[in-house]
Amino acid sequence: MKKQKDGLSFAKFIRTPQALKDLKIILGYFIAGYFFLKICYPFPDMTASDSGGYVAAAIGDLFYVYRPFGFSWFLQVLHAVSSSIHAVFICQHILHFTSVVFFIWTVSFFLPPKRNVWYYTFIGLCCFSPFYFYMSNSLLSDSLFATLTTFWLTTAIWVVMRPAIFSGILHALLLFWLLHTRYIAFFYPFLSFPFFIWLLRKRSLLPVFFSVFAILVFYNQTCNSMEATVGKRQFSTGFSGWQTANNALHVIPHIDLKTNELPDARLRVLHQFVMHQKEEIARTTAQGPSASFLWSQNLPLKQYLFHMMEQNQSDYLRTWVKAGDDFGRYGNYLISHYPFSYLRHYFLPNLWCSFYPPTEGYANYNYREIFKEEIVYYRLAENTDISARWDFMKIPAPHVPLINLVGWIFIFILLSAALVHIKKIKFSRHERIIFWFLLTFGITYIGAVTYGSPIAARYFLPLVSVKSFVIYLLLNHLPIKKQPDAPETIKK
Repeated sequence: MKKQKDGLSFAKFIRTPQALKDLKIILGYFIAGYFFLKICYPFPDMTASDSGGYVAAAIGDLFYVYRPFGFSWFLQVLHAVSSSIHAVFICQHILHFTSVVFFIWTVSFFLPPKRNVWYYTFIGLCCFSPFYFYMSNSLLSDSLFATLTTFWLTTAIWVVMRPAIFSGILHALLLFWLLHTRYIAFFYPFLSFPFFIWLLRKRSLLPVFFSVFAILVFYNQTCNSMEATVGKRQFSTGFSGWQTANNALHVIPHIDLKTNELPDARLRVLHQFVMHQKEEIARTTAQGPSASFLWSQNLPLKQYLFHMMEQNQSDYLRTWVKAGDDFGRYGNYLISHYPFSYLRHYFLPNLWCSFYPPTEGYANYNYREIFKEEIVYYRLAENTDISARWDFMKIPAPHVPLINLVGWIFIFILLSAALVHIKKIKFSRHERIIFWFLLTFGITYIGAVTYGSPIAARYFLPLVSVKSFVIYLLLNHLPIKKQPDAPETIKK
């Protein structure tokens, strides 16, 4: 470990009285949060259809074309240690805690606080996320993905501040696991590569090399899994095509596209299915962006899928992948030929949801029965009572989007203040790099999620650490009335 200028290494830093005191504060908060969640929700939220899919994949050790296998593998590893459903929450909660501590320690070590109040505000922002705690108590990949993203961003700070083989390998391994957890992580390296290449130049480019290797391995594994599942070696699982068509269908009630205007027969047949339900599409999209076209058997995409299955006498998964190709071309045609309608009726409403996300679609407690795969895998009784003692996340849960919106407003105010006082703010070179990297990551992430899928609150857990850091760094440098200095053990 290389040492700081004052001779304090990171290993020594985390053993200082101040760092240990902060660790106790964070640990106390997470322990209290754990028991609070278990009192409110004795059983994890395992009632969403995605949860049943993850567990079914873990039981059968099967690759599903809808999502990567990473979270199912995570469930398999935990199940080998304990078959208790509660082990999932305990492990996800511990991983969340560890990522927060590592992130806070890393930021305070390399970018020490100038005032105590900003440092403890930063700690509070990183820790206080009731929704994050709730999602840790679920059989969904969102908590794990957010935790891995925090680790990945933290190792990026290490790559900037202390380029080394170990940090490069760790950064790439985290990227590899992220890719296997959610496909949206595929944009991560394409954001970090330019920063690392520009920053390191003639110095070590090992983080880029290892990350490229991780991407190639993931690509090959996905192709192999697709070949084993549907008999065709390709990287595309068809899901992106389904998602593109789902999003593009929001323009259908507002355009007049004739069937004969489409470029080929397959798309013309698909368009006939769509136009047959134009009024139903209008009702489905009237309340804002919807993902219903992906899953509802009564809407045109699934109707077209069943038509293809009957016509070709093919099974569901193979047809899903093949239909995804048609849906992708159809969706891209609608978006490219009606960009303003797409912008008005899907993208902009969805972008607003990024800042004030709808609460439907995540807190499904008491709404459905447990899936049979979950009963078998976790050895639960058929009549297991999974009801909440106090459902503080009950839909509607206005506090979730409100907290999110207040955070964005605060960031906007701070950024505006920074522009006003830009001549008085003196970022170091490394602070500028890390600030712009994390801010760019946050903006790109919002853009990718907004374009790719109708927004749900759970998609934005990976931005908790990013928002906390941006607020911390701006507060740390804005010319605000001076407060007492930070503790000696934190100052560099």
